[in-house]
Amino acid sequence: MASLTTNDGRSLGVYFTGYLDKIKPAGYFRGASYKKRFVVLTSEAVHWFKRPEGYDLFGEERGRIGLDNILSVEHDNTDNLVFTIQNTDNVVRPFKAQSDTNCEEWITAIRS
Repeated sequence: MASLTTNDGRSLGVYFTGYLDKIKPAGYFRGASYKKRFVVLTSEAVHWFKRPEGYDLFGEERGRIGLDNILSVEHDNTDNLVFTIQNTDNVVRPFKAQSDTNCEEWITAIRS
């Protein structure tokens, strides 16, 4: 989990990157599932990619939420490592960080 602090990343519109677990909530016949995704916050959107560890490029984009479409970014009430992003279509997407600090960093970065 690393924030990009070099001018190179910012000039490309990339503000924050790292691995998070994308959570698919439990359904009627199954429990919740977790998929490790490489998440990138850009000047336009939050993107998540399917990416093998050690791969230098972003990988295969699996989803995105435009920053203009984000209504809220909040901590989950049941797990301090989880935050949710709600968009204008009222879809809530939960992500799980590896630490409380990293979770706070993501929330702060997306909100700003």
